[in-house]
Amino acid sequence: PYQQAMYYSSLILEDNPWPGSGKLEALVHLVAEDLSKFSQLLLSMAFF
Repeated sequence: PYQQAMYYSSLILEDNPWPGSGKLEALVHLVAEDLSKFSQLLLSMAFF
């Protein structure tokens, strides 16, 4: 668990883990329904 925590903390602290082109490639496959599902999931985890 400690090693995992350190790994994920280092990812959070990185300046730019994804290059701009990688973000654009991910957006090509994204549709409004995906965002809707994600927002519902995110809110259900934040406000239980």
